[in-house]
Amino acid sequence: MTERRQKGRGALQAGRSAVESNVVSNGYRVETATPDDIGWMARLEAETYSSSDAVPESVLREWYAVSPRGFFVLRKGDERVGHLDLLPLRPTPLRRFLAGELREREIRGEDLYSTAERASVTSLYVESLVVLPVSAYARAAALSLLLLNLTRLVGLVADPRRVEELYAVAASEAGARLMRRLGFRPLQKAAERGDGHELLTATLAGLQATAASVGQARRSGRSVARRDGG
Repeated sequence: MTERRQKGRGALQAGRSAVESNVVSNGYRVETATPDDIGWMARLEAETYSSSDAVPESVLREWYAVSPRGFFVLRKGDERVGHLDLLPLRPTPLRRFLAGELREREIRGEDLYSTAERASVTSLYVESLVVLPVSAYARAAALSLLLLNLTRLVGLVADPRRVEELYAVAASEAGARLMRRLGFRPLQKAAERGDGHELLTATLAGLQATAASVGQARRSGRSVARRDGG
């Protein structure tokens, strides 16, 4: 996950409606991804991350086939300007991933809980968060939209009341700074992992507290862009 670009089927239509209700701010909106979005998301990852970190389109599609409601597209008007992927990893692959034994692109579709198994999910991996380079204020507005609606987005993949931890890997120091501002804390040093990247974690309650702070700042008229460091 990097700050250069701020990293980072049948029921799908119902999921899209659930996400879109009230998930709009400053002209941005969040939608659940469609199959047509996956190729664009793969290209965005390839442009944002290193060749060893970007996940191939074939792997993204394998994940999407199992857990389509964990893939989100950020739009400004009709233009796609970012995306967020939440992976509901099963316990054994999650333990291997956290131990640095399983690399991200080695995660298979069978390693994820399906949409029908939503009630079993207790942890989520933030596989990618990318927002295209825009002005500092616009970038902060887009990130605020995602943060303020995180519980709603998580609710499409899991029962938020059962989610204990969210995990993320920082693909750069800038990405690590971004995740810390959002409320993540270091869990494992880069040197201790096979992918060479720092592992971070956060509780959903902690992220909700950050979201509440952002919401209060917006209501009081303070600059979210300034808070997020521009």
